[in-house]
Amino acid sequence: MKKRVETKNRVILALLILLLILGTYVRNLTRQQEANQPSSAVEIAFADRLSNIPVEGYGMVTGLLPDDLEGGDRHQKFILQITPEQNVVIAHNLELAPRIDTLSRGDRVDFFGHYRWNSRGGIIHRTHHDPQKQLPDGWLRHKGKLYQAHFPP
Repeated sequence: MKKRVETKNRVILALLILLLILGTYVRNLTRQQEANQPSSAVEIAFADRLSNIPVEGYGMVTGLLPDDLEGGDRHQKFILQITPEQNVVIAHNLELAPRIDTLSRGDRVDFFGHYRWNSRGGIIHRTHHDPQKQLPDGWLRHKGKLYQAHFPP
């Protein structure tokens, strides 16, 4: 009888240890999955290959690109790192909003605009007021200054 109780206790102890190990594994797996989930609108748009959706966020300037002079409107272009894994290009229309003359690598830029998917991370455009008033006004913020329109809309 005593041996049966000891065996039963060992089985119960082994099951408890197994449950503890399994619980820890599941908890760690869940945390890892949560860490890999997109957390911002830009990350979600990139993961789902969406385009022409409004996004708001911020990033660090990692590259300054030459102005885009094709297509009629001039655009100031630069690269923002949104997450360690994702960069986006900002295409800021200089016909509708002022240039950020003080922009440097390492600067933080906040934005609201429209995301266009591409395999390299995407492009954010419409970072200015909408003269036709069909879409919400976009903007960029750098060092506390708002870059949205040459004149108040």
